[in-house]
Amino acid sequence: MPNPIFRMFNPGAPKEDRVQKRRKQLRQAQQTYRERKERYVKDLEKAVAESRARETELLRQNERLNAAVQTLVGLLQQHGGTVPSDLPVAVSSPQSADLIGFPHHANANKPLPASPSIFSDSTTVDSGLSPPLQQKVVCVADVDHVGLGVEFVLSLEKPCLDHLHGNPDKPDDPSGHALTLSSQVCAVSSPTCVTSPVPAECLDYHALPATMLDNLLRLSKALCSSDREVTPVQAWDFLRSQQQFGMFELQSLQTLAQLLRDTIKCHGFGAVIDQETFMRLAFEILQRNLGPSS
Repeated sequence: MPNPIFRMFNPGAPKEDRVQKRRKQLRQAQQTYRERKERYVKDLEKAVAESRARETELLRQNERLNAAVQTLVGLLQQHGGTVPSDLPVAVSSPQSADLIGFPHHANANKPLPASPSIFSDSTTVDSGLSPPLQQKVVCVADVDHVGLGVEFVLSLEKPCLDHLHGNPDKPDDPSGHALTLSSQVCAVSSPTCVTSPVPAECLDYHALPATMLDNLLRLSKALCSSDREVTPVQAWDFLRSQQQFGMFELQSLQTLAQLLRDTIKCHGFGAVIDQETFMRLAFEILQRNLGPSS
């Protein structure tokens, strides 16, 4: 019996198909690449979530410190003290300070829509609003635009909540939803919520600083650059860019959100809407709400 060590020199041994060998090497290389890429993306998603949480905490501290300075400036002026001339206007103005507490949002004097009342499937648009607003038609101009925009986007992203953090059976795979608004709001408001489906309490945007909401809206635009589809954030940007958007009724906005949510698709990277469908539904609701003259 020949020694197997010298099989490679055995002219009678079967020759391995070079093509099959090359294909096997390519498959192994591609599999290794995919595994490394998935681990890398997963690490990036985790880093983004941690970065958002740290940024939010810094913004919260900044808001608390700014509010404290405003309170002290107001008290100083009430007792005849002078305010340094080089103090920023936003801090030196006592009218902008809340002397009782620390305002969480810049538009604290406006009624905030109570999530998820406005875009809930089971409640009316007026639920959660103050009594004076319940007795009249509530328009977009009557509420905080940042909070309203976030509620609108979160409403459209609801179909992705079941898989927001990826496949539970494959925890090491990237979720593909790190740049969606829902994922980032969940990361900063409920960092311990890391499994799908995501419960509604993990999407409490009221815990976020107002500036953070704007940052999240801007960042989420990077999710989709297609000319055929739009993300929920891009849909909101289009709506609020309309000249008479402030006159838009909240009930009509709720109707539009419900219609759009029925057309939502997810290709593994967040909710998207067919652009033609969005434009058609948006203009139908806008014209019905504002009239042909708009």
